[in-house]
Amino acid sequence: MTFIVKSVQKKLMIGTAHNCSAHLRAPHFPCLIDLFSKNLPNIHISVRSCHDALITCSKIIFVGATRANRVSPVAHLKPERRFALMKYFGFLFRFIVIPLAALTFWAWRDKKRGKDLPDTLKGIFPEAALAGLATVAVAYTTPWDNYLVATKVWWYDPKLVTGFLLGWVPIEEYTFFVLQTLLTGSWLLFLARNLPVNEQKPKNPMLIRLGVTAALALIWARSVLAFLRGGKSRTYLSITLAWALIPIMIQTLFGGDILWQHRRLVALGIIPTTIYLSAADSLAIEGGTWTISPEKSINFKIGGKLPFEEALFFFLTNTLISMGMTLVLSKDSQKRVPPRVRRWLRLKDQ
Repeated sequence: MTFIVKSVQKKLMIGTAHNCSAHLRAPHFPCLIDLFSKNLPNIHISVRSCHDALITCSKIIFVGATRANRVSPVAHLKPERRFALMKYFGFLFRFIVIPLAALTFWAWRDKKRGKDLPDTLKGIFPEAALAGLATVAVAYTTPWDNYLVATKVWWYDPKLVTGFLLGWVPIEEYTFFVLQTLLTGSWLLFLARNLPVNEQKPKNPMLIRLGVTAALALIWARSVLAFLRGGKSRTYLSITLAWALIPIMIQTLFGGDILWQHRRLVALGIIPTTIYLSAADSLAIEGGTWTISPEKSINFKIGGKLPFEEALFFFLTNTLISMGMTLVLSKDSQKRVPPRVRRWLRLKDQ
């Protein structure tokens, strides 16, 4: 019996070394069966069972050897590079849609619990404010972003987008404009429902409005001058500041004092979203979903990965969204809207 088992084991080992099938072909099985029959006459063994068992063993060994040599298609990639397999829409779903869905659920939960916006921020329906800001974001950002892609300030991986373009920019980018506005705006609404309200208004509102706007105007002028001079390494930085500071100056000139009154709300609307989106953006850049031109940026990378201009972009855009939402929701803002515009927007008198 020991001799038979060792003989079978030896044949299986030899078969494994030579791709299994060469030494476990069907002609060998009658010999093995005959060997079992002559040496084990008193043991009732099914011939068919032995035949099937040997075939099963050979298959297990062969399949096991094949799987052992199989390499995962992403095993050779570094952990951060595995994000290269994630398409642009996949990025949006993971990092924007999921947290936006969570904030939407929380808003529904707050409504069920009777938790609402403070009275000073009930100038307009929140849903209308979000829709309006998203529309403005797409309209204002589209020419600027198309210019960046057309001049190779940044580019995307064609394999990771659907291929449907509007101008030079893929449809995923336009979706990003809308989703970022909804995400940051929803976050600010969550904060507004849960933070205490500052009822104290600043003593010198006009000084705040003019002073902040003047300081921003100096930065804007310097950025425009740097862009016109054609410094290649500062292209992304200068054009981003020149583009974003115009609407920010309009906001501060119109309601800088209102924003100062709600400064805690505005700051907490800007900082966490900027950190979060910058971190997500660094993963997309590391994975190759999109790329920032090293020649047209200052090559200062936060954490060794995120270009400074990208963090600045999210800071400025989240500033626009947070300040815009605060001003649109504020009842004090509506008092400054001209009567004709108020009637056109169907705003109620406060």
